This record gives sequence, C-alpha cells and structure tokens, in this order.
Amino acid sequence: FVLLMLVGPFAVALLRPDFMLSVGFKLLQIDLVFSDFGSPLVGRGWGYVIDAIATSEDQPYQVEMQFPMLLLQMGVPAFLVYVIGMVYQIRSISGCGGVFYFRTVLYFLVGFSNPWMFLPSWYLTVALMFAALDRRGGK
Repeated sequence: FVLLMLVGPFAVALLRPDFMLSVGFKLLQIDLVFSDFGSPLVGRGWGYVIDAIATSEDQPYQVEMQFPMLLLQMGVPAFLVYVIGMVYQIRSISGCGGVFYFRTVLYFLVGFSNPWMFLPSWYLTVALMFAALDRRGGK
C-alpha cells in the first residue's frame, strides 16, 4: 500500500500527462463554486452558471463539479431533498446493504467530479453495476 502511494502519482503522470491539469481545473472549479455561494436556503437558481468554469458556450451547465454546483443552484433544503431521493431510489434497487453503499458512493463520487450526474445512462450504469454481487447477496 505504501509503495502504491509513493509510485502511484508518478505512474499516473506518465500514463496520463494531463492528469495534474485536470486536477488543477477541478480545484479551481470547486473554489469558484464555494466562493460564489448565495443564500444557503434558496441558492442561486436552477439555471445559474459560473462563466469561468463553463467549458462550452453551447452547454454551460455541463461542468465537472456538478454536485457542488447543484448545491449552489438549489440551496441546502432542496439539495438535501434531491440527495435523500436519490439515496432512496438507489436503496430500492439494491438487494443487500453492501451493494447499496457501493452504488450510492459511486453515483455521488462520479457526480462530484464529472458532468454525468444527470444523464439517465449514468443512473442506469450505477443501477446495473454490482448486479452480480447483488444476486449473490453481497458475498
């Protein structure tokens, strides 16, 4: 594990030279999202975008920090309703507790760092992922 922690970053840098640039851009995005936080109760509004982190004029809402941006847009109460709703949805399709946790963490983790969170195909991917583990009862 220690060896992997020491060698891992160098291997990633060799295999994917743009990795540090990507991480730097994600850090910039998260900083801009949290520094632009409006009212925690109502947020900035569903269609609110930060021009500095929009990578496309045609799709300004498709940002990598989609989960934090959702918090900024919706405000805390609506954001919690969304999170609880998705957790309930994922729980309803999961047979055992372990698979439920894997699916939930994966759904929100990728939604945190990629613009895939609202794609129906992403939800279906999470729903079908770990299906074999679910059939075996999480063993």
